[in-house]
Amino acid sequence: MPVRISAGQAKAFFEHPDKDYAIIDVRHAHEYEAGHVPGALLVDLDDIVRGAAALPADRSKAYFVYCRSGVRSAKAAAILKGLGYEDVRDFGGILSWPYEIER
Repeated sequence: MPVRISAGQAKAFFEHPDKDYAIIDVRHAHEYEAGHVPGALLVDLDDIVRGAAALPADRSKAYFVYCRSGVRSAKAAAILKGLGYEDVRDFGGILSWPYEIER
């Protein structure tokens, strides 16, 4: 089962440059372009559900998943765990991300 964490917990992890992780934004492209967590990769949930997503090959590193409000990220995190990704952490939605965003 994926782990649900807070935005603060995710941010604290991201501040350690020695950690091997990826941030995955599962929103649509227009949402991502409007603003996203710095360094996040866009992997639309719809593509994940259809099996058409270009997912990272390394299933052993930490993956941090988010969306707009937390609904899509929870679904994506569960799918990733089901596909064998070992360390999946859902930090909810960008609406609860009080830190810097990129546009």
